[in-house]
Amino acid sequence: MNNMRVEQSQHEPKRTPLPEYSNITALVKVYDIDLADKFKTSDVLDMIGLLDVGTLPDANWDLDISEFAAARAPALPCVHTLCVRHAPPLVAGSMSSTALSTTFAPLGTTTSDVRNALIRFLAQALDGDMLMAEYVLLALLGKVHIRRNGIIIGPFSVNLTGLEHVQLRLVETLRQLMPAVVCQPLSVGSLNDPTQPLYVRGTDSGIQAGRLQLAPGTCLILDETKMDEGELNEAGVKNIRALLSLLQYHTLPCVFPYSEMDLPADLVFIILSQGKSILPADVQVHSEAQRNTTQNSAHLSQSSIPSPSTLHAMRVYLAHARQLTFSIPTHVSEQIQNDFVALRRDSRGSFDQNDLQRCLSTARLLSLSHGCTELSADLWQMAKSLDLARASRIEPRVS
Repeated sequence: MNNMRVEQSQHEPKRTPLPEYSNITALVKVYDIDLADKFKTSDVLDMIGLLDVGTLPDANWDLDISEFAAARAPALPCVHTLCVRHAPPLVAGSMSSTALSTTFAPLGTTTSDVRNALIRFLAQALDGDMLMAEYVLLALLGKVHIRRNGIIIGPFSVNLTGLEHVQLRLVETLRQLMPAVVCQPLSVGSLNDPTQPLYVRGTDSGIQAGRLQLAPGTCLILDETKMDEGELNEAGVKNIRALLSLLQYHTLPCVFPYSEMDLPADLVFIILSQGKSILPADVQVHSEAQRNTTQNSAHLSQSSIPSPSTLHAMRVYLAHARQLTFSIPTHVSEQIQNDFVALRRDSRGSFDQNDLQRCLSTARLLSLSHGCTELSADLWQMAKSLDLARASRIEPRVS
């Protein structure tokens, strides 16, 4: 496909989210209608097919069949699929404990061994802050499990504050662990740029991809550390709306001239900012790391990079934990209700339903990170302690 020469009009809409990276735009034809209906925008697919050259159909494709109409349409590589499917995950959801132990052998034989090594690896990119590394791990395990009547359960966005010069190190670290990592700088200038919309846009010449039209499971780092003062124009307001939609409802707007629709999204969100972000996040974690010259180097040193087998074990651990199911036993549910009543009483009502939901989300992901599919009383207490430690870093700074 790289050797195919096709003419591309300069007026053709941008069809890839990140044009700064090498990419190939192609037309894929699926002849199984029932199967094609299962594919959604931004899905990652495996396919086998016949390579050809074709043109994109326009709005009146069933009427405009003249040779002139075909000639004026831009030519694209075209794949006539013989076999197509959703790309499978790195590990099967039913991976046996024996298979996991074999994969985890470089770090020990248990999930805890891999988890501890992963926390240390993440902390290296966060100036040694172990609590912050815990929350980054929880964010990496978050995904949409339930989407019903506007209620979304599963994702866990984290706002990291008070860090300096860690953006590059964090991106490098996460790219060794996650299938896809995208860093999106946020400044008044970038938000106001009408040529780089974050949302999907319909134009007269076709659909233009938004920068945040990303595959499910992509780790999106929103870098707010360079945010400056200024006024947002129309493009900037629309980009902020797109970010709010993604963080609150996990949908990406697709804006047409006279209508708008929302595309389901399932991304991992990590927001970097000096103070509390202007964007909503499930939790804010402020850094209390002890910085030194070595830790603040722009790149991870070679000695701190795990071996290929260790990195593979960490990737398998993350992929496996993201697929686990979760439940809360009745006796733990009763304990949670009793704790909620006690916390509201002790805090004189300041501990509300949102605080409880945050602790429950923390407990769910903490359980999955330990390889547990049921919440235990010990893990519930651990989640409360984790949230208390996080809150203690923020509350003294609130005037």
